[in-house]
Amino acid sequence: MEMCYDGALVMPSNYAVMSEDEMMYVDGGITIEAVCSIIGAAIALGGASYAAGQAVGERLYYKGINTSKKWAKYKWQARVAAIAAGGNVYGPIFIIGLENKLYSKMK
Repeated sequence: MEMCYDGALVMPSNYAVMSEDEMMYVDGGITIEAVCSIIGAAIALGGASYAAGQAVGERLYYKGINTSKKWAKYKWQARVAAIAAGGNVYGPIFIIGLENKLYSKMK
């Protein structure tokens, strides 16, 4: 779409005029280091959530939740509680770790 404007250009009252030299010193956006730090933190939190889920799954097994029939009584309550505590991202990761460990120990 081409824009054609023949009248006087009207700028907002609070605009700032910058010369070409000043534009060389204007920085903006996010650095690659910040992006890598954010991604690293998210991966670390996900790994910690999964490991915590595995630890809880192992403890549940040794506390008597050693068949899938016993786990079925508490499964949905545990899932809702994990999502409430860990949010929509880390709650399911926790539950995956828990159930992977729990089911791997069941016969």
